[in-house]
Parts: sequence; C-alpha cells; structure tokens
Amino acid sequence: MDSKDRKKNLPLPPMTALPVFEAVGQYLSVARAAEALNLTPGAISRQIQNLELYLGIALFVRNHRRMSFTPEGEEYWAQVKRLYLISAMRRAPWRSAPKMPP
Repeated sequence: MDSKDRKKNLPLPPMTALPVFEAVGQYLSVARAAEALNLTPGAISRQIQNLELYLGIALFVRNHRRMSFTPEGEEYWAQVKRLYLISAMRRAPWRSAPKMPP
C-alpha cells in the first residue's frame, strides 16, 4: 500500500471539532468561542484537544490568557476556512431556491 492509499483510508477528523476550531481560530479565545457557540469553555477545550490528538500536532500556543496559532495550526485553520468557503459557495444556489412544499 503506497502513501496515497493510506491517506484515502484515514478517518475524517472529529466533525464536531471543526466548527469549534474555526471559532477559536477566529477569536483566538476559548471564552469568546464558547460564547459564540453557546458551549462551555471546557467543552471547547476538549474539542480542541481531541482535534490535536487526532492530528498529532499542537494547533495553538496557550499562554496565561492569550492564544496564538502554531505554524501548523495556522496552516490547518486556513484549510478549514477554505473548506467552509467552498461549502458556502456550493450551498448558495439552494439558499435562494423556492422551498418545496411538505
């Protein structure tokens, strides 16, 4: 099995962690991301830890009350943002379409 085959068989990242990661990346704050997502800061931290375990890298540098991206975290955040943009662009034609009756 070559490396291309191995990459195809990798499980997806924890899907609940991606919007959390995007919010923490946007605010660079667990507390602000928690408020925006209506979750507890502890739930936000657990999701980020799960994503970091899945990826095998640290995504953020955590200081007392400040966060910043690691180089790998910043690159991953750019990829996640790109996926969100692609998803929004693909969904756009259906947003303005008339609703089907039940």
